[in-house]
Amino acid sequence: KKIIVVAPAHPFRGGQALDEAYLYHIISGMGYDYKCISYKMLYPKLLFPGKTQYDNSKVINFAHPDKIKHIISSINPFTWIKAYKEIKKENPDVVIFLWWMFFFGPCLGTIAWLSRRKGIKVCFLADNYISHEQHVWERFIVKRTFKQAQYFIAPSKYISEEIKRDFPNKPICVTTLSIYDCYNFNRYDKASAREFLNIKTKEVILFFGLIRPYKGLDKLIEAFKDIKQ
Repeated sequence: KKIIVVAPAHPFRGGQALDEAYLYHIISGMGYDYKCISYKMLYPKLLFPGKTQYDNSKVINFAHPDKIKHIISSINPFTWIKAYKEIKKENPDVVIFLWWMFFFGPCLGTIAWLSRRKGIKVCFLADNYISHEQHVWERFIVKRTFKQAQYFIAPSKYISEEIKRDFPNKPICVTTLSIYDCYNFNRYDKASAREFLNIKTKEVILFFGLIRPYKGLDKLIEAFKDIKQ
């Protein structure tokens, strides 16, 4: 059996790249032939809110560079066709598209549509369905993209129910979020971690990830005065 995953992969950073690493680890560990078609460009610099899209930590989880081809530019349709041609050449049993936001709808929808036309099974692993911000045209783009899938994988019942509302007759596998057990939790104790991060204050609250309005970081900051009391 051969499975192709279309997803961000190392050296890109973020949860999606880590999900791809775990998919490789699990799928190849089950004896399947695994390939990843990844991006050579995720976001144009103009649209990216952070400093870098790349992981500079030099920590590579489940390294598999021989299994990854960086082909796709999210804004270049010629690379979408190139990715499809790579899928057609490999002739997998299924292609799993890792989905997390509607910006990638035209890109992934096109590749999925071309793949289905050649009789290749298409599955979407949906980290999200409709984003918390609910942008204009988002539901239209998402539905047009997900229409190309024959199967879905949802990491929560909530996402499964959202997909089922629009696609009641398509099979959905409900699972859980990945357990990120790839990190060395014994590298630091609390004291050495504080020293490494140059933390001098007594009380510390850790927030990590991109700062977005729906994550409620502003509410946490407002709550500090109540916590102190």
